[in-house]
Amino acid sequence: MADRYALISTYDKTGIVPFADALLRHNYKLLATGGTADYLEKKGIKPTTIDSFTGFPPMLSGRVKTLHPVIFGGILAKGNDDEVTRYNLPLIDIVVVNLYPFDKEPSLENIDIGGISLIRAASKNHNRVSCVVDPEDYDTIIEELDTNGEISPNTRLRLARKAFSLSAYFDVKVSEWLGSDTLFVPLKKIKKLRYGENPHQEATLFRENGFDGLSIVNAVKIQGKELSYNNICDLDSVLSILASFTEPASCVLKHSTPCGIAVSPSIADAYRKARSCDPLSSFGGIVGINREVDKETATELSSTFLEAVLAPLYTDEAKEILSKKKRLILLQLPLDGRLSPWYYRHISGGLIEQDSDILPDNIKSFKVITRRKPTEEEFRALCFAFKVIRFIRSNAVCITTEEMTVGIGGGQPNRVGALEIALMNKKKFGFREGVALASDGFFPFRDSIDLAAKEGIRAVIQPGGSIRDEEVINAADEHDITMVFTGIRHFKH
Repeated sequence: MADRYALISTYDKTGIVPFADALLRHNYKLLATGGTADYLEKKGIKPTTIDSFTGFPPMLSGRVKTLHPVIFGGILAKGNDDEVTRYNLPLIDIVVVNLYPFDKEPSLENIDIGGISLIRAASKNHNRVSCVVDPEDYDTIIEELDTNGEISPNTRLRLARKAFSLSAYFDVKVSEWLGSDTLFVPLKKIKKLRYGENPHQEATLFRENGFDGLSIVNAVKIQGKELSYNNICDLDSVLSILASFTEPASCVLKHSTPCGIAVSPSIADAYRKARSCDPLSSFGGIVGINREVDKETATELSSTFLEAVLAPLYTDEAKEILSKKKRLILLQLPLDGRLSPWYYRHISGGLIEQDSDILPDNIKSFKVITRRKPTEEEFRALCFAFKVIRFIRSNAVCITTEEMTVGIGGGQPNRVGALEIALMNKKKFGFREGVALASDGFFPFRDSIDLAAKEGIRAVIQPGGSIRDEEVINAADEHDITMVFTGIRHFKH
């Protein structure tokens, strides 16, 4: 029987020692590049170095180590054919390679040549060769070898897919670093969803490779039915809201539109307030909570029908209470990361990329432009209102106290129409108070200010920037309304 070889060249040494031990146990002869060979020798394993095997030393300060016809012939050979015998090629059956972390340390010297070449050669010849690029696959391979004495064709194919994906991702990162005009967004398929936005549409969930920040894709499901396309869209909106608050906060959404957002020293109270903003729409909604869900909060959550809850943690008591709601989806996701700094929107035949609207507003740049200055309570309410307005679809208006929304109007083609809806909801759900009014864009006419004054609104915050700003400011002064310009617009489409 011909010798079987495994070539090992790894940057990430996780799990490589027990894996190498297992390969030796199954009578593989080990070949290794210099650094990997040194590491294994320190652990009591003595592979043959590539340079001693080929008789050709590394050159150009290590830039050329494995690029040799004996190595690549041994990988690309289909089997024991005439050329293998003629050139005395080793049949390399397993190639274990992972690459420099170029995305974390981009430099010319970290543009891997040998590793990429080994990956491509081994993956191309996956009918015979297993290309292992992920330490998480070591145990599966050891199990197959222990059970069957060889690695199955299906496993070799799966490993090849993963290897080519890694190779492509590496090239993408190099291309980006060199300033390519081509945008690559590497995505890993997570699962096929039940259906898309509607039952006749198909949908699949992907994860963005290399992004280690806040993502609903990384949430752990504790209980409940499978997530739908609409659930994921709503939960992504919930996550954006939760990430913007440091104080205890809660929100309820439907169709990515906030029904209510509230803060309070008590997280249970924050949820109660968020739900009370629009109890009609909150029924069957998606809830976000940025603190641990305790017994009191869980009791409140279980008192009405909800689709899903997202929180960083749940107490055991909370889980017990909510487990009685069998179909309620509970998701757990720590909120100590960052949201993606980029936003992509697909259009037919193209893609739009922009910076995400996630930077906190600079309160110091806010300008009071009316005769009357806001009281401390009014200013806190104005800041809260403008914080939440960015999460409502344009044209958007919201009415708030300093700790909760009391009227939301969004997705309207005109601003005064959005205000009318916000005022209608405020009245419908019995809110007499309503200190602040926020708008995501400027007021093009004074009509919204006149209507707000008629309904008792005493403080307004908006970006400003209309050619009729003076008319709007005069209207505010006439009604003794204090008005703040932020200089920042928060359109959401």
